[in-house]
Amino acid sequence: MAEPRRGTSLRERLRRLLQPRRPLETSVDRDQRPPGAPADTPEMEEPGPGTTLSERLERLHQPRRPLEPSCVMAVQSVQTSSRPAAVHIPDEIYAIYRNVAGVLYVAPKVIRFVVSKECVDKKNDESYKKYMERLKGKEFSKTEWKRHGGTIAEDLSHPDDLDITGLYALLEKLSRLHDECWQSVKPGDTKCPLKKLSRKDKNDRPRNVEKLFDKLRKVKNLRNKIMHEFEVTLNNEKFSDLKTALLEFIEEAEKVYSLPQSEVEDQKKNLHDDFESLQTTDEKSIYYWCTRLAMSGKLAVKNLWKTKLSKETLPLLNSIVQRLEVFHALDVMVREGPNGQVLPYTEIFKAPEKAIIVSGVAGAGKTTLLKNIVLQFFELQDGNADYLRQFEQLILFECRDRATETLADVIEQHFKELCREFEGKRNVLDALLRLHALFIIDGYDEVNKVSTNVVEEIIKKTSSSNCRVLITTRPHSAKKKLEVLLATNDVNSTEFEIKPLTELEEQLEFLERYEKSLGIKKGEMTESFKTLNNDVRILFTEPINLILFCDMHKHMPETISSWEKPGDVANDILRLYKKLVTIKLADVTHRECEVMLDDLFVVIGKAALEFIRENTVSFSEKELLQVKRKCIPILNNTVECSSEIILSVVLKVNRPLSGIGETTYTFHHKSIQEMFAAEFIVQRLLEGKGTLKSILEAEPKEMSSLREVLQYVVQGLSRCRPGLLERRWPELEQALRDAGVVSAADWQECLRICPDVEQLAKPAALSKLKEDKEWSVRTGRDVALVAALLPYAQPDLLWVKIKPDDPSKRRWAELVQRRVGDVDLKLQNPADDEYKSNDDLLLPMLGTRTFECTQEPLSACKNL
Repeated sequence: MAEPRRGTSLRERLRRLLQPRRPLETSVDRDQRPPGAPADTPEMEEPGPGTTLSERLERLHQPRRPLEPSCVMAVQSVQTSSRPAAVHIPDEIYAIYRNVAGVLYVAPKVIRFVVSKECVDKKNDESYKKYMERLKGKEFSKTEWKRHGGTIAEDLSHPDDLDITGLYALLEKLSRLHDECWQSVKPGDTKCPLKKLSRKDKNDRPRNVEKLFDKLRKVKNLRNKIMHEFEVTLNNEKFSDLKTALLEFIEEAEKVYSLPQSEVEDQKKNLHDDFESLQTTDEKSIYYWCTRLAMSGKLAVKNLWKTKLSKETLPLLNSIVQRLEVFHALDVMVREGPNGQVLPYTEIFKAPEKAIIVSGVAGAGKTTLLKNIVLQFFELQDGNADYLRQFEQLILFECRDRATETLADVIEQHFKELCREFEGKRNVLDALLRLHALFIIDGYDEVNKVSTNVVEEIIKKTSSSNCRVLITTRPHSAKKKLEVLLATNDVNSTEFEIKPLTELEEQLEFLERYEKSLGIKKGEMTESFKTLNNDVRILFTEPINLILFCDMHKHMPETISSWEKPGDVANDILRLYKKLVTIKLADVTHRECEVMLDDLFVVIGKAALEFIRENTVSFSEKELLQVKRKCIPILNNTVECSSEIILSVVLKVNRPLSGIGETTYTFHHKSIQEMFAAEFIVQRLLEGKGTLKSILEAEPKEMSSLREVLQYVVQGLSRCRPGLLERRWPELEQALRDAGVVSAADWQECLRICPDVEQLAKPAALSKLKEDKEWSVRTGRDVALVAALLPYAQPDLLWVKIKPDDPSKRRWAELVQRRVGDVDLKLQNPADDEYKSNDDLLLPMLGTRTFECTQEPLSACKNL
């Protein structure tokens, strides 16, 4: 192939490299070629116009068909490259190797040298945290260290494993702290904590590190471009640019730290030697494997996950939608801490901590959020997800997995082709830890005996690397266990809580996406949702419940208008499952099957409970067979049909994407599994079969996993047998406490799920009053909650800041009538609203004690 002319574009060079190549011919080949046949017979299909640059690079690296022995001499005669004959990869791949190795290996060495000069007062065995505390004259609390140390581990004493980004942050923190130390020293005071570090530069003037950081920023910016922009990664000139930037950085460091000329020359020589060593590839080098990951790793991960995650099957509709089309991206928010600022979810990676925890109640959208982050990671080329541009690789692990035993197995799933090479698993993992990789751990609350080992290995391996970890979990005990794991490995973390969809506008916009994607007539489903009363609508603040509303609207639209209490909804979800099974059975029988279905659901519910106790959400083939065996006698007594008919409605099949490993079966969502388990418990209580403890059969350590199940039990009994709930309440209350329902927030969460259950209101009210003397109301959901609490406890002040159209009229009236103390009411009104829009809120307050009302933004006050 002819050498490309000067000025040929990068894309043109790639196109030429990817052109079909003519196989080497012998004279016999030429003689046997059919007359008129083209001289060039393609060996490799020409890539289509939509082929991405990363896909082209992947194809470049694929091994070509071995040459026939008779052709070897011909190859040797035309080989003119100065590279070793054993390595057959294009020039572009060498450019990638040099650039990647330059920013991952050479540049950090130079910056580490400068860091050592900045902290000459630090003892060798002293961690940076201890060093900073010594200079500050005080110890840092965990919160303070998060602010001062960022992602720096508490026990880090040598920056050997930090990359350019980490070293930049460390040098910046140290130089700033040293300046503060000098500024704190009063004139004439000789007790400066910095004894070896000089405040004067080479010219005997007060040192100025601004120019030093200007030079370092050039290196850092080059690093970011090389690691994130393929066009730059392929550019040979960037290798020289990096060397020039590092030389300038060394020269600036000479001025700032008054370095001896001999030491500076040694550093320049080492830099030159390191760059010379990168002129040829070393396939045993860790940086060679980093290059392989940078070149083809993202494509491998994309191939693994995009097919599996791009589509979403609704739990009961059996309808498929494109996940990115229905994702409520702009409006899904996260809350930093229980009372923290509300932020878009894309902001979570701005937190400095290494580990990010995203918590949320059942069905809050944790898994859906992660799946969309994975999909958006592949859209970086189009600039659609810039918040992920800081990461070069992504690894996803689901804690419900019971087949993947080690982190090495996870790596093999993601990079199967690379791992097939000699010592591939170990090399790829080592290289991955050198990059800025994002490890995503989904559903820590679902962790089992097998996946626990993988999660612990991920935390340990990434604790001293450049990687970050994103973990989702339900709150409560699982989160506490996770915090212990992170603290044990000295990993700083911050928590974000998924904010529920409390506003009607948010809920309707969420449903509109599904309405459009499912081809439902515009407004048909959303108008149905608007008819719900507020007491019922507050149940639909989590995405899973809104999706279940889609199911209900299709199969049982007539029931929606009959919902008066939240408990009616959970009952109808189980009724919907029974209806779908009945539809399936209609093909094999015309007999009444209601009793049979009740018995089958008891079998399924018992299995669901057993699995929840073990914190397991997936059935293996063998475990499913045991459930089928228990179903067969029930079916044979009524109608001869396969148990598959029943289980195919209740469970979904999960086949391994890689084709390796077992097929597993799960409920459509963990909350659905909990509903089935709760229904089994309710039926046993209704039959009077034993104590609650004997029905649960749970060890003390297993009780925490039954928390949500018990809430559904309370809801179920309240709906069908309130008197039985009252008699059984002492047992249920103790079981809830054993499951971890202790604080006011815990009891409030129970009451939120079961707002019409009075038994829950008393412990919730007493716990809340014990923790807080002033209560706040911000949403209609809070109105219902506080109205339920007030008969059992009265705060010193009730602070209400709410939109007039938010609360339920009945609940608001209850709240006002039950409150015997002061209320500070602040109405959030648009400026053009009339006062009459507030009558529903103000009229119930007539004849009560003094209420102070402020209308925003009009700032008009009324005393009633």
